[in-house]
Amino acid sequence: MFSQKAYLNAKGSPAVLNLTHDVKRCLGDSKIKSGLVHIISTQGTTAVMTMENDPELQKEYLHHIQAQFESADKTKLSRRSHTGANCFHHMAATVGLSLTLAFDQGRLLTSPFHDIIALDFDPSPGRREFVISVMGDAPAAQGGQGAR
Repeated sequence: MFSQKAYLNAKGSPAVLNLTHDVKRCLGDSKIKSGLVHIISTQGTTAVMTMENDPELQKEYLHHIQAQFESADKTKLSRRSHTGANCFHHMAATVGLSLTLAFDQGRLLTSPFHDIIALDFDPSPGRREFVISVMGDAPAAQGGQGAR
């Protein structure tokens, strides 16, 4: 298993953040050829998903999720953490805070037309953290000999 953290800056207000390059870099750094890659947001107000690599389509989806919570109280804080309004946590949970994808020969087994994106519902600006974990076959030993 190999793991890295990725950080993306959010300017505030709901936004779409692109994680595709960070995930591909982690796959390359891991040197693991096939298996699963798992991406998880450490913020409860940021969801992770794949979607067509069309920024307008991605923004539309973000607004669609927000519209489902239009009547929610945007000021009511979470009981335990007191970070972010409850509705922003609910929006992220609706989409999901994590994503697992298969890869083979170091390449994601997804459509080449899809991005790995984070939907950030938190209206406050700041750095968003993601943990990317790669699990799979160990890389072959150097020198032409197989792993022992």
